Amino acid sequence: MISPKDPVERDMILFLIENIQKKLSIPINTGYGIKRYENDTYIDGNPWVVTTLWLSEVMFAFVLDLPNGKEGPYAEEVKKIDR
Repeated sequence: MISPKDPVERDMILFLIENIQKKLSIPINTGYGIKRYENDTYIDGNPWVVTTLWLSEVMFAFVLDLPNGKEGPYAEEVKKIDR
């Protein structure tokens, strides 16, 4: 497992989260969901509950492991995720 407390690993986590959001997000209701993979055409490429939950779980665990949460030295990185 990688840890957001390590600067290099934190950058890796942020890179993965941002790429997943950028490449697999599709709007649904007032938020967004995550497709299974790029160019997914099954059921018109709709978001999948499991993939969306996995990303949510990673984002939640990431924020909880930050030293000082939204008020600390990583506040800007957290704001990027909160989009």
